[in-house]
This record gives sequence, C-alpha cells and structure tokens, in this order.
Amino acid sequence: MKRQGEKNQKSNHEASISELIESFLVEFEVCSSSHRRGNDTLFCNSYNRALHDAIKLNDQSRGKKGIDLSCGSFVASEVIKPEHGRLNLHEANGWKRKLLDFFYFSIRDLRSESQLKEAKHFCETVFKRDFLWNFRDISQFNPAIKPGFIFRSSTLTLIQNEGFFEEFIRQKNIKTVIDFRSERETSKRGYGENSLQYFAWIPVPIDPSIHQTELKGKNQKESSGEDTYRFLATECYHSIKKAVEAILQAENSVAIHCHSGKDRTGFFVSLLHLLSGANRKTVYGDYLASEMDTKKEYLDVVLDRIEKENGIENYLRLCGLSNSQVWDLKQKLRAG
Repeated sequence: MKRQGEKNQKSNHEASISELIESFLVEFEVCSSSHRRGNDTLFCNSYNRALHDAIKLNDQSRGKKGIDLSCGSFVASEVIKPEHGRLNLHEANGWKRKLLDFFYFSIRDLRSESQLKEAKHFCETVFKRDFLWNFRDISQFNPAIKPGFIFRSSTLTLIQNEGFFEEFIRQKNIKTVIDFRSERETSKRGYGENSLQYFAWIPVPIDPSIHQTELKGKNQKESSGEDTYRFLATECYHSIKKAVEAILQAENSVAIHCHSGKDRTGFFVSLLHLLSGANRKTVYGDYLASEMDTKKEYLDVVLDRIEKENGIENYLRLCGLSNSQVWDLKQKLRAG
C-alpha cells in the first residue's frame, strides 16, 4: 500500500509538472502572438500567467524552496515588471527572452534532454515568428492584391541588429523600404550602413505631432485620433505621391512602415486596398488587425474624405499622380 501510495504521488507530481509546462507553452504563444499584433494589454496578461507557471515549475525543481535566482541575468523584480502596468511593446522581446531563459532553467531538472529540446524548439520558433510586431502581407486580408508584394510593419530597425535580419529580408525578397517616420524618429533609431546594403530606403517623413502642436497653439483641445487622420488625409498629398512612386519603381517586394505600423502605415495601406477595389469591410479588416488603439471611426475620416473626392482614383490624382501612374499602380497591385 505504501509503495502504491508513493507511486500515485509520483504520478500526480509528474502530471502536475506536465500541466504546468503545457500551460506555460500555451500562455507564451498567446503572449507572443499578442505582441506581434500590438495588443499590449493581452500581452501583459498572458505574460504574467506564463510567468506564474514558470515560477511554480521553479518551485517544483527546487523542492518548493523558493525561486532560484542563479540563472544568469534573471532578476525576479525585472521579470515581474509588466504586472505593474502596461508595457512598451518595443521592450517586449527583451521581456520574452528573460521569461524563456527562466523557464528553460526551471525545467532543466524536471525533463529529459530530449523533452527540454522539444520545448525549446517550440518556444524559439514562436519567439522568432513574432519578433517583429505588426508585420504582415497586406494580401492576407485582400486576395485582390498580389501576395508577397507589399508588406506592412512596425519599423524594421527593431530587428536590424539580430542575426536573422539578412535572412528575413532575403526570404521576403524585400528590396524597397518606405519609411513614414519623421526625421526626429529616424535620427533616434535609423538604419545602419550594414542594413542599407540589403534594400533601398525611401524616407517619406510624416509627422502628425507638428499638427498636434499647431492645434494646441490655437488653444484647441489635445488632438484626437480623428484629427490625426484628418491631417493624414488632407495634408500629406506629397508624401502619398512619393510613396506611390517608390512602389511603381520597385522591382521586388516592398515593406512599408512608420514607428508602430499602425496609423501612418495603416492610412497609406488603406489607399492601396481601395485602389484594388476593396470594400470598407476589407479595409477595416487589415486596419483593425493592428489592434493598438485602432478604431473604425478614425479610418472613417479618411474613407469619408475619399468618397467626397469621388473615389480613390480621383483622390490619388489630387495627390499629384498622373492618370498613367494611378493605372500602373492598380495593375501592379493586382493578383494573378
């Protein structure tokens, strides 16, 4: 009976460990995919649940003697930080890296070498998949657009110092990068010389903060999302023209980004969707996929403006593009 009891206890202990590991893997995947989509609230919630699983696993490996802080650079107060508020997503990869290192350290004595290797493979695949947040092929939401031609993203400078950067750019066949960040932004986080050997960088600076400053100078309330999108739709004609001309000149794939890949990028990509013949539902689908404070009413400011100009083709002509350029862009975007 005693042996049977010990056997059952050991079996229950093993089942508990397996459940914790499975729970960690699920929560880490959710946390990481939330990072990719720019959902900082869901990222923090899932991160914390994964962290708690890892702490319980660490307890198990230490015989419930408390967290072992000897695993390299891990510091409990740093890893737990996202619990105390929203996280800057530009820091998310660093937090995920620390979490994974702690998880691997915690299960090293709880699993065989092959099982540990399997868990690491899953986690590292997810980590690499979601390293660059808000990155996607715009044809994902619009089959009328040629797949593998236009990618939207947060700034690629986030990954330019990573070992896989060259492989990533080559795999996506990106030869042109259209950058909507302001000069102030690019001066702080610009592309290095090594990065620029892989693609043509086309700076198309758009700075909504200038518009917001002007509004405050006129004693108006702080600029709302609608104000920002009204600025994009009515004050950025030259930038739209320059970006379109870069696409027309591109012989391979194009990446379009600003800082987060949400507002300025979302605005411009919406123009491309409309030119392809997409309806509002399709345009909303891609725009709202960025999740970070995106609201249909913001984009409606742009869409209503374009309707007022009698459609996207007339709007693009208003931006200074010729009839032939609008036609060429339409054909270049077309799938099939």
